[in-house]
Amino acid sequence: MRKKRFYTDYESVSSATFKHDFKLIQKTEYRIDPNSFPALKTPMKYQFFHDKKQRKNISDHIKQYTAHAIGLGKLFQRSDLRPMFRQFTTLQATVE
Repeated sequence: MRKKRFYTDYESVSSATFKHDFKLIQKTEYRIDPNSFPALKTPMKYQFFHDKKQRKNISDHIKQYTAHAIGLGKLFQRSDLRPMFRQFTTLQATVE
């Protein structure tokens, strides 16, 4: 589920099953200790995506910064990357 090429693959939608409550993790603003965070008893299937506004934002940044020799470095230095984080939705509970 890693985003290896966020600047070329920002329109894809991925899904996977996890034993983590991402909604609860999001509520804590992602400030958790993964070693002490409880796992779900029933794994949940999540879908990860960029919404329309995010896709536009990423596209605009790519157009602006890839014209330079060190474009991606400038993008990382000068941009707020938080709006580029994928959104997620719960698809369904899965049975073990």
